[in-house]
Amino acid sequence: MTRTIVWQKKTMRPTHLLHVLVLGFIVPWANVYGEQASPPSLIVAVRSYPEPGKIVASVVVPEVADIAENAELTLQVTLLAPDEKVLLQSHQTTQVGMREEVILDAAHIAPGEYKIMAVLVGPGSQELLRSQHPVKWPGRSELFRGIRILNNLVWELLNVEATGDAPISGEYVVQLPYDRWLFVRLTLQDGQDDEVKVSLRDSRGVLPLVTHPGFLPGTIEAMRFAKAGRYVIEVTANKGKVKQIVVRAVPEIQHSRYPTSVPYIDQGVRYDWEYLERHVLPHVNTIITSGPSEEEIRHLQDWKERGGKVIVYTGRPGLHGKKELEASPEVCANYWASQAGYTLPFSDGILVDEFYHNEDPAYPAYTEAVRLLNTRFPGKAFYPYAAGRFGKDQGSIPFAKVCIEGGGYPCWEAYIAEWPTLKLALNKLREYPYEHVIPFEEKLPGVTKKLIWVFGVFSFPWPYADGYANVNYNAYLDMQFQFIATHPALFGLGGMHIWRSGYCDEERLRWCARLFRHYALEGNTNRLSADPYMLTHIENPDFVEGLKHWEVSPARENSVFATAQKGFGKFIGRYYRGPDSFLVTRRDPEKPNVVRQVIRNLEPGRLYSVKMFTGDYGAFQSGNSTRELHAVSLQIKGAELLSGPQYRYQQAFPTRERLGNFTEQKPFWLNLHWLVFRATAPTAELVISDWKTPQNPGGPQDQTLLYTYVEVKPYLD
Repeated sequence: MTRTIVWQKKTMRPTHLLHVLVLGFIVPWANVYGEQASPPSLIVAVRSYPEPGKIVASVVVPEVADIAENAELTLQVTLLAPDEKVLLQSHQTTQVGMREEVILDAAHIAPGEYKIMAVLVGPGSQELLRSQHPVKWPGRSELFRGIRILNNLVWELLNVEATGDAPISGEYVVQLPYDRWLFVRLTLQDGQDDEVKVSLRDSRGVLPLVTHPGFLPGTIEAMRFAKAGRYVIEVTANKGKVKQIVVRAVPEIQHSRYPTSVPYIDQGVRYDWEYLERHVLPHVNTIITSGPSEEEIRHLQDWKERGGKVIVYTGRPGLHGKKELEASPEVCANYWASQAGYTLPFSDGILVDEFYHNEDPAYPAYTEAVRLLNTRFPGKAFYPYAAGRFGKDQGSIPFAKVCIEGGGYPCWEAYIAEWPTLKLALNKLREYPYEHVIPFEEKLPGVTKKLIWVFGVFSFPWPYADGYANVNYNAYLDMQFQFIATHPALFGLGGMHIWRSGYCDEERLRWCARLFRHYALEGNTNRLSADPYMLTHIENPDFVEGLKHWEVSPARENSVFATAQKGFGKFIGRYYRGPDSFLVTRRDPEKPNVVRQVIRNLEPGRLYSVKMFTGDYGAFQSGNSTRELHAVSLQIKGAELLSGPQYRYQQAFPTRERLGNFTEQKPFWLNLHWLVFRATAPTAELVISDWKTPQNPGGPQDQTLLYTYVEVKPYLD
């Protein structure tokens, strides 16, 4: 890998407090700035990835004199032969302060020593900066000869369509390059599968392969985990019955969890087996469970019979204050052996929460404990939840290695929260593998293929991944999925799941299931949705700019104002970041306080959701809060409101952070307001009032209320 340090500059913009790769380390950009100015240059790091056949140039664009921050620039990256012949080239638009991951498809390039040339071009085709770096290309891996790579996660091993002379029937041979899940889909002539049978076998004999109705109409599907090697798939069907057979290698796609605890917010929807069968299970192959009842055990047994995995969630003893249980490998092993992940006969293993401390002194005992469990329970795996320094310190490496040897996958908590601008969000996302995955892979080669990527989906208290009301976190999840499906550093990623359904509202749970299907089964590289990262339906939704963009009708002088309290955003659960500002109204017995704003950029016929938090401002100031529903009216005028508990509710929930006199045991109580509407025109009107109805205040006459996080975003029907 080639790396370079470049420049120092006297000043920096706040938006440029990102991190860059310097001499192989992630360091704050601020560290490469100073008072001594020198000519700026491109920061470039180059890596080769022979299995997907890609070369990646990671380029950080510096500030350039006389170039505006939002000016459109062109970054040109070229792969040059030793004789300067152009072999590959990429052009993309960029801005100063951006980190760009430029991916070159080098699958057809012969092994050898080459050069990467990066050129930054400004307005008027003016060359601003140039940087050149050597790169060694080992050539495309032979493992994937004859395999169609759809994306990092999905590789097509077979795709045959019936013709008049060659109906789909008989034997088909596929070669699986890694341990992976086999996904088989048959498209049927008339949608009926009574006369169609599919079997799978390897050198050991016939392996179970149970088909079930597919997600697409007129299809049947099957999935099962398989070791690397040669497989024969036999299709038995009448001539013309099957139109197409597709076989793909796909990752482990986990649903977390069933059953799940009921969240603070009751949407009128339960994540029971019937709901999961309809919305989630067609898109996954593994279920993470915790404390199943007899009825739930029957469902999980059925799941196993159709080829799925079942992993049982539990904790590490030390996290529950039982440090004595970490005293020796035997004590640790016996503790975990007593958990359902090892005692349930149909379980495939245990998922243990969680490992993140730097050089955890318990790692040696854990490592030997898992080795004992691997011996005592062959066929059952130990999956550790991992975060923080896991994979970077020395102690976690032998622990991860022994987990993998027993069939377990480290589950990496990739909780990538929102940022207030698209530029910051993209930069943080693009640097993520360099901070976490690549260092882990360098210490334990091959670990990426055994790594489960865990998306944070927190949409219910506590916390909220949605830190900013002007950002669409559903779109950011789509961007994260697309990134892991396309960045070569994550090629062959072992699997994925979300943490977790109990923290996830009903819409987002369905959205994540669709993302699983789109990227991890269908192998797409394009975004599932065209919705942008930034929301533009209302302005100043968090009152960061005071009352700007809001039309205010106060009940009396100074009865409506905007303010802020340091730490308030984190306090209410905005995943450790987000604005500290809010609106305050002081209720009047004679007339309501009203604020309103036009909702813009709507697509007629499309559904949208509105979310808002309210709190008792007087209780917040005094440090004493009680659970109550606030007398507040949230209206959408000029649109069709949907009815039913899934689409309209207002519920109280507690904070869990410390601020002033408030603690998790003595919380500040907030209200979540939620409604869904169908746009009937390009605009509508949002009206917020501190009277329950135009005629009825409905609350204490002298109550002051705070309002924050007024979000309007597209809703997935």
